[in-house]
Parts: sequence; C-alpha cells; structure tokens
Amino acid sequence: MRPQPTGLQQSIRFGEDFELDLRLRRLRRGTHVLKLERIPLEILALLLEHKGQIVSREEIVARVWGPNVFLDTDNSVRGAIRKVRYVLKDDSETPRFIQTVTGRGYRFIAPVISSEEHSAEVSRPEVSTVPTGAQGPVSKLDSSLKGSQLCLADEEQERTAGQSPGAKPVRGQGRPAWMGLFIGVVLLAVFCVLSLLERGAWRRVPGVPTGSESHGKGRMGSARTSRG
Repeated sequence: MRPQPTGLQQSIRFGEDFELDLRLRRLRRGTHVLKLERIPLEILALLLEHKGQIVSREEIVARVWGPNVFLDTDNSVRGAIRKVRYVLKDDSETPRFIQTVTGRGYRFIAPVISSEEHSAEVSRPEVSTVPTGAQGPVSKLDSSLKGSQLCLADEEQERTAGQSPGAKPVRGQGRPAWMGLFIGVVLLAVFCVLSLLERGAWRRVPGVPTGSESHGKGRMGSARTSRG
C-alpha cells in the first residue's frame, strides 16, 4: 500500500538551485522564472510529492485530467514529461530528476528540500574551525607566551624544590655566573680608559719637559761648557 504523500509546503527546492512555488504554481531556477505549462507543472508537483516513489500513469491522469476523461492519455503524459525534462535539462537515458520505470510509471530521483528544511539550514549557526597550521600571528604569539610562562614556572618550582622547607632565600643566589664576569670586564675597561686619559693629560701640562726634551737640553749645556 502506498504511503500517504507529505503535506504540501509553500515551496520545494531540488537539484542545484531549482525551486517550485506550489502556492503560485511557478518554477524558478535561482532568480529566473522558467516557463512551464500547467499540465507539465502539475505532473512535476505530483512527482515531487511522492519523491523516490513510482507514480503510475493512471495516478497522473486522475490528478491532472480527472476520471472519465476521453483522450490519448499515454501520449499526453509522455509529452508532458518530455516538456518537464526539457526545462530541467534532464535526459531520459541518464536521468538526474525523472526516471522512467518501464511499464509502471515515473519516479523523481533528485534530492528534495522543503521550505521548512531550507529555513532551518539557513538559520543554523555555522561553527568555523581553524586548523592548527592556519593560525594567525596573534594565536601564535599567545601560544609562545603561554609556553614561556610554563617554562618560568617550572624553573621556579625546581629552584624552590632544592631549598629546605625552613631556609630563607639568599640574595643574589639566582644571579647567573656571567654577571660577575661582565662586571669585571667593565671595570677593567674603565681602568684602562682612565690610565690613557691620565697619561695624555701629563704630556699636555706646560713647563714639564718630556724625556726627549730634557735629554736634548743636557747635550746643549755640555756643549756650551766645553766651548767656554
């Protein structure tokens, strides 16, 4: 026994961007309205109502033309199905929307989304996930800061763990060894600079002869004495 068709919605979306407005009886693709006659449109609506199920030609005739109709219904149904496929760009050999079941009828095989389901998907908040390799500079900086804080905390814990429970911390215990070496080098450089400045100032004092000047003056005095 065939299950009862689902209640009619205001619109049904199917395929990539097709939408059938059941209230206005209008077929759209995106923002464009597609031209489709009344009978092919009614057959499309019937197939959408029974998506995934086989709809016989007798059901199509009863829905579109009503009972006790006197016409070539087989050719009329085939012609209407052909028009629907032409609008949907469908192929009977490799169908994407309407499948022909030989000797039984037709079946709509494309995914169908009702207007209520589409509204629920649109209103659903999207959760964006950023992969680890695509993190920005701020995230990387935050990670680096957290890593530095953890390292400092580990060093402090190791240093305090080596002390006795009642011992007081000794001032300067945590200073690195290179600090004393650096201070010694600075003092030595200052001493050398002061020595150079003092030697230069001594040479520039007036009236104080240098070693070469006193030696020259001694030679001149000896020469004058020998002449006299």
